[in-house]
Amino acid sequence: MKKTIFISIAAYNEPDLIQTIKSALDMSAHPDRLRFGVSCHYNDNNIPDLSGFSNLKKINLDYPAQLGCPPSRLNTFYLYDDEDYFLQIDAHMLFEENWDEDLISAYESLKNIFEKPVISTYVHWWSRNEDGSIKNYKNNSGLTMPVLTPCNNLEYNKSQSHLMINSYSYDYQDQFYKEHFLTSGHFIFCDKSFATEILPDQLMLFGGEEPVLAIRLWTRGYRIFSINKAIVWHRNKFDGNKYNRDWRFDDRNLGELQNHYLRKMGKSLKRVKDFCIGNITGYWGAKDLESLVEYEKVLGVNFNDFYEGIGY
Repeated sequence: MKKTIFISIAAYNEPDLIQTIKSALDMSAHPDRLRFGVSCHYNDNNIPDLSGFSNLKKINLDYPAQLGCPPSRLNTFYLYDDEDYFLQIDAHMLFEENWDEDLISAYESLKNIFEKPVISTYVHWWSRNEDGSIKNYKNNSGLTMPVLTPCNNLEYNKSQSHLMINSYSYDYQDQFYKEHFLTSGHFIFCDKSFATEILPDQLMLFGGEEPVLAIRLWTRGYRIFSINKAIVWHRNKFDGNKYNRDWRFDDRNLGELQNHYLRKMGKSLKRVKDFCIGNITGYWGAKDLESLVEYEKVLGVNFNDFYEGIGY
């Protein structure tokens, strides 16, 4: 049986969405096995025409302000239809050639060693020149995937009100994988269990989505890995070119909507803290307090100490 990949994409006023879908298809060894589920939230009057893609389902959102990453990602889960693998990416990605074969091969090799593997990391950056052409991206680059680690700048972490994540290059030598203990929102690959066991939390917006996801995965027996081959590239949104997809950088005056979002953001960050320190366990947080304590040990972070002095 030909195994299929469901590709989850949440797009908010996203200029690179069609490019992302085309890259996934063009660089795939088996494009006929790809299925796309897209959450389309465009309030800038630039809604892309996706009618030319046959294996794509979408949900169109009509709301004048940003909703946040997890609620937007949750929409794509409704479009999942029992595909064999689940890939979550952002809507501004470029793929390496034969990425699907390489990714499935690495995942199945991990599954021979670990019961519930997940491949997730911050991937390499591509950018745009001033004329709009692509720079930095190198197909068949020969690069490996970075490894994730907690940011050790405590003051920076506290200024963001949640644990921040760093990535670093790793010398894999003869090993094809490296276990780490954090996740990226823009690149997650797993089998179909991810689509049913770890739904995105609709009450979270921005900030803390990634460390909470790692907590939820690890305390349920999943193990998280980087691999020794680059699969996909993520757009560097800070390369000097305007890339405004958020009310924080929006010229429009959203008034009370903006204030409403700020209030929700405060509640979201408080929710992240409650997950991390074990005030909330169960489906949306750690499986239980015991597994959360074990996770803190392998991560090397005591969340009660970390959140001391953070007002949420």
